Amino acid sequence: MTSSEKIQSGIIKKPTSAFLVVVLGGSMTVMFSSSLFPYTQSFFIASAFFQNSFALGVIIVFTGALLHERPEQRVTWGTVIVALSFVDVVLLSSLSPTVPQSLYIVVGAIVSLLGGLLGLSSPSPVARPVQSPSS
Repeated sequence: MTSSEKIQSGIIKKPTSAFLVVVLGGSMTVMFSSSLFPYTQSFFIASAFFQNSFALGVIIVFTGALLHERPEQRVTWGTVIVALSFVDVVLLSSLSPTVPQSLYIVVGAIVSLLGGLLGLSSPSPVARPVQSPSS
């Protein structure tokens, strides 16, 4: 049964809580990395790290949307979110001795990591039958 047949036969339960947590974490990463960019222009490597963190945050938000829209592939998208968030945590925690404000961005990456784990642990989508109105 394909996903379009599932949609026609019932309502699919989507991992909405995982989606919301991932979007929140990715948005925090994007927001903090773009607001701290002016402080890092004197350090070339720090500037490159913040640009990478911004890109990772955008990719995490889009991957969270894919997790919500394609719940039958929740393991794939959850794994991608966990991997990208882990890379972001390692990237930013290695930068924290140079730019102490970068610890704020790690919070967004950790929230995204938790959202990815929540997406992985969500139950498989099951189509609930649509009840027809009885007349």
